[in-house]
Order: sequence, then structure tokens, then C-alpha cells
Amino acid sequence: MIEAMNSREPTGPISVLLFDGDCALCNGAVRFVLNHEKTQDLRFAKLTGQLGRRLRNLHPELQDVDSVIWADLDAAGEAVHLDIRSAAVIRVVRYLGGGWSLLQALRIVPRPLRDWVYDLVARNRRRIFQSRPCPVTSTGIEKRFLK
Repeated sequence: MIEAMNSREPTGPISVLLFDGDCALCNGAVRFVLNHEKTQDLRFAKLTGQLGRRLRNLHPELQDVDSVIWADLDAAGEAVHLDIRSAAVIRVVRYLGGGWSLLQALRIVPRPLRDWVYDLVARNRRRIFQSRPCPVTSTGIEKRFLK
């Protein structure tokens, strides 16, 4: 499974950002990460894809999660760490580095409050972002999107 994730031999966990591939906001967020990342270590997968379904089956706490998920996977493709909702967003800004990493200061806000704001946006995202989702496509990055 990891071979499909990365052409080079993994030396540690592989980070994957799982997202709602049918959501314009989520697709836009993935494009944002691709345009602002300094490294190209992060992989992406749809929540409804093979990896997303597998992780949700292995982790019952994810069954009803309709949220972005940051997963660190070991060489066998097993999750060694999972972050959801606002914690996943904080992992993304840490990954982006530079000035974006200043947003990690949001960790001082209690997680229930951060997640409440996240859930408010998530519940209304399809109404607010009514445009059809544009799939993330670009030459050379398709290998970073997992099934």
C-alpha cells in the first residue's frame, strides 16, 4: 500500500490529508496547500476513497466524521496518529511552515471552541460555497493523490 503512496522508500510515517472530494471548499483547501507548501511530502485522499473508507472502518471514532482528517501512516498503511477538525487544520498550517505556521497559535483556544467554529463552517459549506467542486488536477501531482 505504501508503494502506491510514495515512490521512494518511506523512512517514517507518511502524512495524508483526507478531504471531502465533493466539496468546493475542501477542493479549494487542497489546491491552497499544493500552492503554498514548501515540500511535497503530504499525500491526499478522498474521505470516500479506498483509503478513507479503510481508515474509517479501522477507527470507529471516525465513522460519523465529515471533516478533514490528517493521518500519519506507518509503512504498512496503518494509522499511527489521527487529527480531525481544527486539530487537522493546525497540522496543515504547521506543514505549510513560514508565516502560515503562526496560525498554530490557535492551539491556545480550547479545542471544543475551535471545533465548534470548524463545525459551523462545515455544516454550511455547501450552501456558502455553491460552485461545483473542481477536481484538483495538475501535471505531476496525481501520484500524490491516493485511492
